[in-house]
Amino acid sequence: MKQLISFGCMLLSSICSCFADNKNEEKYTAENVTFYQTPLVCDAAPEIGCGSRARPLLLELEQQESIKEAWLNRLGTVIAIVWNYPANEENREMVNRTLFAKHKVTFEPISKKKKKKAQLSNFTGDGKWYRGNEVDQLSIEEAGVITNNLVSPILKESLISEEEAAVIQPEIEAFFKKELVKTWSDETLKDKKTYENWRSAVKEIYTKHIGEERTAKVAELYKKQQECKEQKKDSCCKKSKNES
Repeated sequence: MKQLISFGCMLLSSICSCFADNKNEEKYTAENVTFYQTPLVCDAAPEIGCGSRARPLLLELEQQESIKEAWLNRLGTVIAIVWNYPANEENREMVNRTLFAKHKVTFEPISKKKKKKAQLSNFTGDGKWYRGNEVDQLSIEEAGVITNNLVSPILKESLISEEEAAVIQPEIEAFFKKELVKTWSDETLKDKKTYENWRSAVKEIYTKHIGEERTAKVAELYKKQQECKEQKKDSCCKKSKNES
């Protein structure tokens, strides 16, 4: 009797599993999902998408009657739009052109069958995609990358100790986590005033823990590294390290 019950449970589980899989396939198909190539890669962390830039667009896309879901892939290179009901390509493009332009995000529909199939497979399979406010996870990850870039070189040059870094790093990371999950317009996010405010906040944290004189040395190192980065001269950066 127990074996019969066990077999029945296994059979029921198998049927439910198959039904769930079929339902999933019906939910996301080539007919109701459109993929768009986008340049929403994070500047500070090029291996992930920029949550701050993507979130306003994703949220507004889902406010449209014709759109059910809007997702960003982890790399920030593709947006997937799931449509509420079948719509002709002209109507879809009109909706997207208006909203993408409003948020100053360029896009290119992925139209080749092989590429669309690959994206759909990634979307319904093991790929990492973020919907709406879920992109805050990327922003929080970005905050960690930014913080590491602001502390590790300073520690490496022995301008701060391990103990000081252990206190400074969490404070800077907490600041950027709070900042990057805010709703930013494209203009505000790229505004020099925004970066000046961030720079001042980081300087204030350093000053609180190591004083103004040592913070000035930290700022000087940042300046040299930024100049090296802008000029793309590795020798300049290497020279700076050797001089210390």
